[in-house]
Parts: sequence; structure tokens; C-alpha cells
Amino acid sequence: LNPGHAHILAHRARLHIHTGDYVVAHNYLNRARQLNPLHPAWYWETMALASFVAGDYEATLTGLNRMQSHSFFDRLYGAAAAAYLGQKRQAKYFLHLAQADRPNLNLTSVGYFLPYAKAADRKHALKGLQLAGLGD
Repeated sequence: LNPGHAHILAHRARLHIHTGDYVVAHNYLNRARQLNPLHPAWYWETMALASFVAGDYEATLTGLNRMQSHSFFDRLYGAAAAAYLGQKRQAKYFLHLAQADRPNLNLTSVGYFLPYAKAADRKHALKGLQLAGLGD
């Protein structure tokens, strides 16, 4: 509707993340951040998610660390990213926080609500969570 509106670009990036086009997502996010350098914290969340899908786990954790509070999904991606980096302690911490929100959390339930168009992207996230210690 308004291609020069930073929030619309950032939301559009989120769509591209979930359809597997993280390069386009990063481009939209970078443009949104240029238009709105004092952007809200959820931009960092979106950057972290795009970085995770791209396999850049350091950038995932950096983006999440820029936020003051984390959503349930942030905690899942933080756990998976830390696990892929071999940071077992941080992975367990993020996973513990996610399980505090949803005590019956398991890989099967997570697989149902991860909104990826590509099965490979869903499997990537689930493998990271399994490495972090989440079971079925």
C-alpha cells in the first residue's frame, strides 16, 4: 500500500522469511532500518529470524540480544541458534524460558506452528531445537 513505509517493509520482510527468501527479507529490513533508524525492537526480532533462516547464528543471537524482552518464538530461535553454535548453556537457558511459557512443549508441537512454506526451513529450526535438548 505504501512502499516507502518502514513498518510495511519490515512486515513484508517477515513474509519473505517464512517463504524461504531470506535474501529479499534482509534487503527489505535494511531498507526499513534506513527509513526508520529509531525503529521498534520487533525489527531486531525480524532481523534475528532472517539471520537464523540464513544460517547466521551469531547474527541471530546478536539481534535477540538487542531486545529487552523476548517472545516465545524469540526464545525458540535463541535456543536453536545457540545450539547450532555449540553454546549448550545458552541454548538450555533459552529453551528453559520457552518451556516456562509452554510446559508441554515438544518437537512435534513446535513443528505444527512454525509458519514455513518450505519443509527444509521447518526441519532446520526443529533440528536446532533438538540439539538444544527439546524432545518429542
